[in-house]
Amino acid sequence: MGTSYKQLNMCERSVIDRLLGNSRLVQVYRTWDRMSAEKQAAYRESAAAILRALG
Repeated sequence: MGTSYKQLNMCERSVIDRLLGNSRLVQVYRTWDRMSAEKQAAYRESAAAILRALG
């Protein structure tokens, strides 16, 4: 599926820990974690396309 917490560097872990401390964002992460790898990949590609268009 995605990158595991153990594979992240310390800066990335710090950001994740800070965001997960926000109870409203926990629901977003839970939804993401339940998505199939294919659906996550589609969202990532869509986001990349938007960033390229803005670029």
